[in-house]
Amino acid sequence: MRIFVLNSGSSSIKYKLFNQDLDIIAKGVIERIGEIDSPYPNHTIALKTVEDRLIEENIIQDFSQLTTIAHRVVHGGLIFTEPTIITGEVINQIQDMIPLAPLHNPANLEGIIAMQSLSPQTKQIAFFDTAFHQSMPKLSYSYAISKDLDIRRYGFHGISHQYLLKETAKLLDKPISKCNIITLHLGNGASVTAIKNGKSFKTSMGFTPLEGLVMGTRSGDIDAGVIFYLAQQQNMSVEEINTLLNRQSGLKGLCGTNDMRDIIKRMNIGDTQAKFAFELFCSRIREYIGAYIALIGEIDAIIFSGGIGANSFEVRAEVCRDMEHLGLSIDLDKNREKSTEINQSNSTIKLFALDTDEELEMARESL
Repeated sequence: MRIFVLNSGSSSIKYKLFNQDLDIIAKGVIERIGEIDSPYPNHTIALKTVEDRLIEENIIQDFSQLTTIAHRVVHGGLIFTEPTIITGEVINQIQDMIPLAPLHNPANLEGIIAMQSLSPQTKQIAFFDTAFHQSMPKLSYSYAISKDLDIRRYGFHGISHQYLLKETAKLLDKPISKCNIITLHLGNGASVTAIKNGKSFKTSMGFTPLEGLVMGTRSGDIDAGVIFYLAQQQNMSVEEINTLLNRQSGLKGLCGTNDMRDIIKRMNIGDTQAKFAFELFCSRIREYIGAYIALIGEIDAIIFSGGIGANSFEVRAEVCRDMEHLGLSIDLDKNREKSTEINQSNSTIKLFALDTDEELEMARESL
């Protein structure tokens, strides 16, 4: 059995190949797809290169040996609430949702269509980042605007939050249905989810992935009136505002870089802009933790994950600083050593630092 997990971006693809025991037997990245002078003018040629690599390494004879191809798709709207075998109708439905995720769904579709041409007989499954959050109650997903507009919170990073839930249940030795936890997926994109009785109850990203925490290049929460001001008083176009909030804001907008490692280095040598960006990033996370504890009541654990959450002991320490009144006490030595469990023994809330693994989650769900 061969399970090929594919994450197709607009100019890159990431892949992992698993066997029936869910061991990784190959992985890699292809970048600069569609760029000028790139050897990969489109996703089909890029994926043909991947096939050639795997053949040369004697891992497969060709893509027809794949049992299943699993695709990450960012937006599934209200239609897709679980992993779904890809058909022509499913492709059309994913296309219909492009206005909800114009930066992501088109690239996801490119990967699906490319693999259909390269391995037409292989079963393909779509995994939707929004699916995990379909359990949110109406109070959690609603905005206070006209219900006739069909504007609501969808939430994202669902595959990651679902993986973290399962791993945390093992650490807590509790059934998933009994777990009340807060999961933090902190990377260039960042989100926090309150999970109540094993189901997504509230999440920080909303109608689009722009809402919520301070991110690498995205603003996160912002007064919607700012958009009118930028358009009316600064004469910015809709496209310029979109670019500003999605690509030129967040950490990058605050201090010129979206790499938390560089921000911490600069902060440690006295860079005040970097220090402020770091503090605002952490402060927003603290706000959400407090709000979500208020929403779901007593919680079992808070999980730090993603490229920043799993690797930056500085961020974890700052987020958890002076939170003892909530029953949360971090052990700074364990935190610096990156132990899995980083709370003090007297903490009523467990604190875990975990690497997320969306590809493994997709592979085992495929199996």
